[in-house]
Amino acid sequence: MTQQNNNAPSNGQTLNDGDSTGQTPTPTPNGQTPNGRTSIDSLPQDIQELISTLRNENKEKRETLKAQETARQQQEQEELRKQGEFQKLAEQHEQRVKELEPTVERYTKLSDIVNEQIKAEVKDWPAEIKDLLPDKSAPVEDRLKSLEKLRPLVERLNTQARGQTPGNVPNPKPSSDEPGTDVNDYYKRYRASGLAGKM
Repeated sequence: MTQQNNNAPSNGQTLNDGDSTGQTPTPTPNGQTPNGRTSIDSLPQDIQELISTLRNENKEKRETLKAQETARQQQEQEELRKQGEFQKLAEQHEQRVKELEPTVERYTKLSDIVNEQIKAEVKDWPAEIKDLLPDKSAPVEDRLKSLEKLRPLVERLNTQARGQTPGNVPNPKPSSDEPGTDVNDYYKRYRASGLAGKM
């Protein structure tokens, strides 16, 4: 096997190894340039047209790819901008939640107190009326509204219940029909006796 020098010019090419500065390369035979490439002008016309077409297609594809890359970068920037806006919006909502937490705690405590008051008020109510009142899972405002509506009904029922017990009617009549038991009768007799003016 023989070793060839890869740096040696072949086919009449001259080597330009960069040592000769300022020299112009000398053209080589067969239309080749000093770097070993064939000039396009030396090729047949149909090959030149094919190369020109390929170069134009390549240029169009490079421009399309560049435009797609630019569009992709713009889309990424837009998404990052939107994400930044969403992040800002999320931070605002988080701050608002922190502001409202004490209010929620106070409302919960107040709701518990009001529910206990409602429980104490309705403990002696008839079961039929208690069933009309919303349970503790309902908002306390709804329970209070229902309580206000049911209160007059309970009072009416209690008044009627007292009226049915003997001796315990709402507007009792005097128990005695004897004359003189009425206060007006007493004053009439007192004045008639003549003692009213002598004192």
